Amino acid sequence: MEKPNQGHSEKRVELSPTGDKAVIVFNNLDLNAQNPTSPEIVLTVGKLPIKLTEGKTYCNFAVKIDKETPTMKTLASQAESLQALPEKTRPRALMELFKSQVHYAYDDVVAKLKETNPVLAEWVAKNTGLNSSSGLTVPLSELIEKKYGICRHLAVGYLWLAQKAGLEGIIMTSNHGVLRNITRSDNGEKLFKSIEVGQTASAHAWTEIKLSDGKWIPADPTTELVGDTEEELGMFRKANYYGSIVDSLDLESREKELSPWGLRLGFKPGENTTQVGFCLELKSTKPTIVIGGPHIPLTNKPYHGEGRLSINTIETAGKLRLKILDTK
Repeated sequence: MEKPNQGHSEKRVELSPTGDKAVIVFNNLDLNAQNPTSPEIVLTVGKLPIKLTEGKTYCNFAVKIDKETPTMKTLASQAESLQALPEKTRPRALMELFKSQVHYAYDDVVAKLKETNPVLAEWVAKNTGLNSSSGLTVPLSELIEKKYGICRHLAVGYLWLAQKAGLEGIIMTSNHGVLRNITRSDNGEKLFKSIEVGQTASAHAWTEIKLSDGKWIPADPTTELVGDTEEELGMFRKANYYGSIVDSLDLESREKELSPWGLRLGFKPGENTTQVGFCLELKSTKPTIVIGGPHIPLTNKPYHGEGRLSINTIETAGKLRLKILDTK
């Protein structure tokens, strides 16, 4: 993205001690059609683990953590036994355990399931299959009992089990068209089975596990990739896994004539911190879209004075938490 034209201004930054809020005050803004944006402010943000809690929903309300069933308790007990392993080997051992119990609901998998268990196949297709509604919330107990889901369900299930193994982490999501399918370097097969190599994937969800030394390990129960080796981490990077954080930051401008604008919002695989840029933009130079309403022409009305941008971290729909570490 091109760097915006910047209206001259001096700025003051106020960062909360807890790192959950930053306020940027631009003094003496002089914005017009030729210079419609304030100078850019760059924040360094870090990821914080989330804790899955009973009664709450996660990953865009896809999965609700409910009371543990006997099946869940058995699986949890197996995960707890993994605490005897060195921490850095647990994400991979956990992946093997989780994927031995819960499977990705590809269309061909559901089609075969119809032949042996049509009732289960119908439930999977309706609730967790590729064609199921993204607005449905499914209890975790049902996912574990039924043993099928897609990326958003598997990401939550894997993180739930990781907590049982003494690990902590977050759920990462990418926007539609960001990830690109590749040929795996370990077995020569397609990474994503439902699209061709080179094609972009739909919106996707996976997990990242934080080790006690601060290192983050990406783990995707859809593809069964665990980025604890350079080879597998390289596959994450080649496939362009890029965790969006746009809905984990709440941006607000105090001045009605200005709107906040965010740049470069996301984490690469295993990144502990990332830098994100923000500025204030003059509304009068941008088209106003009113659904079903009349076209509102540009006014190009200039703005002179102070601009105040507030940035708050939020845990939207239970995916990841951020901490603002620094500004410049």
